[in-house]
Amino acid sequence: MARDDDQPTAALDSAGADAPSTVADPPLIPSGRRLGDRYRLRNPLGHGGMASVWLADDQRLGRSVAVKVISEALAHDDEYVGRFRREAKVAAGLQHPNLVAIYDFDAGPRPYLVMEYVAGGDLASRVAAGEAPD
Repeated sequence: MARDDDQPTAALDSAGADAPSTVADPPLIPSGRRLGDRYRLRNPLGHGGMASVWLADDQRLGRSVAVKVISEALAHDDEYVGRFRREAKVAAGLQHPNLVAIYDFDAGPRPYLVMEYVAGGDLASRVAAGEAPD
């Protein structure tokens, strides 16, 4: 039986690796999708041609998390998935007050990386508004 996170969407299939890099465009994955029987995607925080970052609910621990999901076009590229895996391992080994914590990684049919969610918007918007980062 296929899990709901194994089903590609028409929008994702048509966007591929050339997807626009603004959040205003339609999300590449539908809200409410569940990954790994644990993370329910709530709303997109941002995306580019290689991955989307989502605000999600960790249903096991009852907390908000950020989930980076690689695009369908790259999910079948062994070289890119290998780089994504290395990114997860390197980031998980780093600890610093200015870095988000890495909680989980899955290299299944639709690889994703689960990170600490930090509220407050993105850095580019804060800089554009003249707000200096802390």
